[in-house]
Amino acid sequence: MSNAWVTLSGVTERGEPFTAKRLAVLPDTQTRENFRFMMSIGWAYAVEGSNRLPNDQELERIAACEHALMIAAPNFDAILVGALSSDGFHQIVLYARDLKLAQIRATAVLPKPLTRKETAEIWNTSGTLDESWNFAEQIPIS
Repeated sequence: MSNAWVTLSGVTERGEPFTAKRLAVLPDTQTRENFRFMMSIGWAYAVEGSNRLPNDQELERIAACEHALMIAAPNFDAILVGALSSDGFHQIVLYARDLKLAQIRATAVLPKPLTRKETAEIWNTSGTLDESWNFAEQIPIS
């Protein structure tokens, strides 16, 4: 599997700036069959409706989190496949064999929230069965 990433920046249909990145080549069918659960980890770096992308400090924090997850993901049978930032929210997308295990282990890798006076530093995790990897394929890269 290739580790090359593709990044795209643009504007949504609603006029909100966004940045998306994804593996340039998604895994083969056999790998997809083994990693059937899409897991999303989100961070609100600004209030919804702010219509902004992360600033430099927030980008550093996002990059550190993504790097930590990329290194740790194989240890909990997951693959980091992409990420999206738009309107004050950053979403990291992984695919896992076991959703519950991946959620527990992934959140253990992430930095703890800062004080409540800071931006809403809460990691939101969710997951769903996505056997055909539809969500990953919809991350815009061209």
